[in-house]
Amino acid sequence: MPHLPFSALQLPVDWSWLVLALLGACAVALWVAVARLGEIEKRLKSFERSEEASPGAAAGNKPRENVDLRRVEQVLAEIRDGSKRLEDALLRSRSAAHAPGSALELEGATGVDLGERVTNRMLALGYERIVIVTQREQFEAIARNGGEVQVEARRDGAPCKGKAVFRGGVLTDVAMQSAYATFP
Repeated sequence: MPHLPFSALQLPVDWSWLVLALLGACAVALWVAVARLGEIEKRLKSFERSEEASPGAAAGNKPRENVDLRRVEQVLAEIRDGSKRLEDALLRSRSAAHAPGSALELEGATGVDLGERVTNRMLALGYERIVIVTQREQFEAIARNGGEVQVEARRDGAPCKGKAVFRGGVLTDVAMQSAYATFP
């Protein structure tokens, strides 16, 4: 193989600008890539900080294994009791409106709605399957003169019997006893 001089190995002058342009483009691309990686790193660090601040938010789609079911049941029971107390207060105010001589006395309030008032009060007290035993014909006399309405119902699955006491057209008391005898 013949020995060629160094000048023969040089690239023509026409192509040197292309090599320089390629090297410049690679340098710019590398600089842009490094800058973008720095931005991505900053975003990831801020995301990690937010995960540390609120671990529950980061596990948004994971099932919540640390939920205390007893606490949830307790809160639901408190809500149920609160709604029952509210219902009872509404029924008392409605019964007060039915009282003769009250400023809230409803026109046309007759003995016919005594059964509805007893049923509403019993539902507010937690009874279910309510049956009014007293004949409906007696409601007018009970509304005028006062008296007792006999009732049968169930509470927590146990049958109960009792009475709703009316005085002056107002439901004043509900007395219920379970139908079964307890053993000492």
